[in-house]
Amino acid sequence: MLGGAGCGELPDVTAVVDLRVLAVKCEPAGFLVDLVHPERASQMDYTARITALVADPLAPGGMLTINAEGCPNLLDTITAATGQATKFCPDPGAAVPIPELATTPITEPGMPLVVPPTPGMDDVFQPTVSFGLTPKQVQTFFTLTGDATLDKIIQDNRDFGLSAIVDLDFDINGEHAAAIKNVVYWPRLDPMQAPNTNPTLAGLKLGKHRSEDTGSPDVFWDVPNPTLSISAGDKLFVDPDYLPHDSYPGAADQNYLLRVHNTQTDMVETHVVERELIRFQFYATAGTFEPREQQSELEPFLAPGSLLHTDSEYKLPRVDQLPPDGNVTIWVVTHDERGGSDWFTTTITVVP
Repeated sequence: MLGGAGCGELPDVTAVVDLRVLAVKCEPAGFLVDLVHPERASQMDYTARITALVADPLAPGGMLTINAEGCPNLLDTITAATGQATKFCPDPGAAVPIPELATTPITEPGMPLVVPPTPGMDDVFQPTVSFGLTPKQVQTFFTLTGDATLDKIIQDNRDFGLSAIVDLDFDINGEHAAAIKNVVYWPRLDPMQAPNTNPTLAGLKLGKHRSEDTGSPDVFWDVPNPTLSISAGDKLFVDPDYLPHDSYPGAADQNYLLRVHNTQTDMVETHVVERELIRFQFYATAGTFEPREQQSELEPFLAPGSLLHTDSEYKLPRVDQLPPDGNVTIWVVTHDERGGSDWFTTTITVVP
């Protein structure tokens, strides 16, 4: 096990030392539902490709098995109907109040999807499955019925959207990991409205020194995959390249519509969000990151004039923690505020 944890301690969350699900993304990142005619869409119009980023340094060259199932995210209804408080989707075939609440197997029961590692990365897997609510389900969950109790739930869907839950289970060499991904269906509030997009980075800026005045990286490595020396005390500051430049639109969507409950008036209002907040999470197969997460906007409680820092410092491993070839994989995972996610991968070499 990598990292300096003693007996009874957990490894640093940024250190990927065993089977880990680092991220799950949907393509597209979200769907827009026509509130007048939600049924006027095909199954393909409501289906997403769901890709997981899974790593396991303990099982290089192994085969990863995946079991997956999906259901509408109506947890109170589902748990009341099935008695399952610890599982997000009821078992396929379990009794539900209406057929539209049933769980859909994504992988065949008893026949999990089996995938090899990503080409060129023998301990990284990026399996993909497809899932989406049916047009009938979307119509049911977004169409008012005239029943006051049901229509309160449906109106919430029409205002704030509805997600489908995808339960994912991963197994390799006796290790197990699980993840949940939401496939989000938003109300179309304007004919020109664009659906959410995943917060994709243009790249990573790799600093070697921080400014004493601003605390931001001011000197950068001049190669994309630098070699760092433990004995020389080399530094690495990983900064996501997420702001718009040249032909790159930036990771954050801008000027998108969102329904918000105004607690003072008890009314639901449509707001324009000028720029979406993006969170950055940092991971490495050897060494750690500090801090483990950054974001693209300052916290509102910080003093005016505070400086925004989006980089994280890579903490080199000890010599006895180095992989045999010295190669270290680094991931920066991005998350937006509407279920979008993505990641950027690079490698460095660490020598004694």
